[in-house]
Amino acid sequence: GHTLAAAVFGVIMTAAILVTVVTVRERAGQPGAERPARYPLWRAYLQAMRFRPFLTALLPWTLHMVGITIAASMVPFYFEHIHGRSELESLGSGSLLVAAAIGIVLFVVFRDRVSKRLAYNAGMAVFGVALVLAFLVGHLDVGLLIALLLVAGFGLSSNYVVPWSILPDVIDADELAHGVRREGIFYGLWTFWMKLGLGIAGLVSGAVLTATGYVAGQVQTDTAQLGIRLLIGPIPAVFFLAGILIMTRYPITRQRHAEILSGLDQARG
Repeated sequence: GHTLAAAVFGVIMTAAILVTVVTVRERAGQPGAERPARYPLWRAYLQAMRFRPFLTALLPWTLHMVGITIAASMVPFYFEHIHGRSELESLGSGSLLVAAAIGIVLFVVFRDRVSKRLAYNAGMAVFGVALVLAFLVGHLDVGLLIALLLVAGFGLSSNYVVPWSILPDVIDADELAHGVRREGIFYGLWTFWMKLGLGIAGLVSGAVLTATGYVAGQVQTDTAQLGIRLLIGPIPAVFFLAGILIMTRYPITRQRHAEILSGLDQARG
């Protein structure tokens, strides 16, 4: 079913992109709008990567994507090789995603009542703690493992909500600082670093499984099982902790963003 699923989603995604290309037109002649001076694209990327609000949002995003991908990829391994219940893989992964879908609504409310920085850190902290508990006790009982995945999914939902609401604030701040709006630059880098995080996750997972003696299609040794447990808990938690610590330095608070918007209104006349 993987090939068919890839084909269906690939066609849908391609069609959506082509419709966008054909139908979207830039609005011209807006009062006070001026075409910014052109400069090399590489300079725009370097300038974006040196912009502190962006960097303090980008690095946690990338680190969290590494940890999330490592942990999520290990869920089927955990059920198959730790519990010997491969038929429960879909239930485990489904529990994680269903809880995340429900948590999205709650984290939208939480984000709006506190701050984006706090909401993001709180969600990833819950996700990390639940995974560490899955490492410590999830191998003892399959029902307990599923319960921990539900809690983890709730924390995971913050990653679907908060980063994508942080990035527009960064773009506003950059426009105020440099006098030009560059969504394409920032979203391009955002997506590139996300993909880089996915690649790093695969490298880390493969290296740990190889080092602990994992062999596909066989009964795994105690060492290989330990490797799987490490990849679903402590190893992703290291990436989450690093991301949380960096996110504490993110400078755009709700008050600061209001000041940025006021400054943009004045600059735009």
